[in-house]
Amino acid sequence: MKSIDWERACEYLSGCVDADRLKAAVLHVRHRDEVHCHHFGDATSNDSIFLLASISKPIMVAAAMKLVELGHLGLADMVCDYLPEFCGERREKVSIRQLMSHRSGLPDQVKENIELRSQHATLEQFVDHAVREPLLFEPGQRFHYSSMGILLLGEVIGRVTEMSLSEFVRQSVFSPLSMLDSALGTEGMDCDRIMRCQTDQLPPEVGGNLEVGGKRKASGGVVDSKQWDWNSEYWRLLGAPWGGVFGTASDVAIFLDEFLRPSGRLLLPRHSRMMIHREPVTGVPARGLGFAIGASLTRGEASELAFGHDGSTGTLCWADPDTETVFVLLTTLPAVAGELHPRDLVSKWMTQAVRETP
Repeated sequence: MKSIDWERACEYLSGCVDADRLKAAVLHVRHRDEVHCHHFGDATSNDSIFLLASISKPIMVAAAMKLVELGHLGLADMVCDYLPEFCGERREKVSIRQLMSHRSGLPDQVKENIELRSQHATLEQFVDHAVREPLLFEPGQRFHYSSMGILLLGEVIGRVTEMSLSEFVRQSVFSPLSMLDSALGTEGMDCDRIMRCQTDQLPPEVGGNLEVGGKRKASGGVVDSKQWDWNSEYWRLLGAPWGGVFGTASDVAIFLDEFLRPSGRLLLPRHSRMMIHREPVTGVPARGLGFAIGASLTRGEASELAFGHDGSTGTLCWADPDTETVFVLLTTLPAVAGELHPRDLVSKWMTQAVRETP
């Protein structure tokens, strides 16, 4: 990678910090055997911890795939076989694979999402609402991004293993890969290392468009969103499978690299390949199991073999087998902030840089 391209990205991110647009970020890029990593703003080291948001989703799918590999779960199994209450109105047609690939027909969030968060609902309460949420379409017919699908996948994992989801993810994903600074939820984590999200620019589902004084109306009155937003103790401890993993850029890079260059520590290579193989979904975007697939996810000129995910907290990660590149940019600036997020511009530059490198 040309050093000028790396310097361009670092200068740009430093400028975003100086302009007070970006509070903290860590950029980690590996191209072949060359690794670059740098921290910005309130991130005082490359090992600063961020809320990964929806990068949590492929991590949850990887945990479920371990159960598939062990023969405790089948991709073609019906979800209702594990969650009997998920029944009626076409729900019996929803498979485990459809939960992983966002083809279940479940919505992204339940209608009572804001109310549940403002009431400090448990994951069990979220599950109780999700299993009763009407499906948007016939299962398997098309793609619709669904955080609630990943929630139900996590519930299946918990019932199969009879373990807490956070503990099973630790044992099946984080420990084998030595992702020592990652966890589902922050219990036991050094919270001084966690970067605070820039909650003044939150999306609506976690308290955005706030009224004066940090208040937002919900059914039952006015609530203080700071008690349930991304920085709250409630959200940090909830361990939401669709977006509650905390970790470092280097840990995310380790996770991606295991699919780019499978070692067998996480999954057998054939199961790793299944997660980054395109599912037969019509339209865009292309999906694997847990992962987004293709150049569009990188915001640049990566190959159609690229895989990864982004997150609403301002995170983006991808790996491209064609150029042997792993890219991770964790920020505290929500994805909805402005027309061109720093993660998107830097990702575009990096795909160009590695394409130009012999």
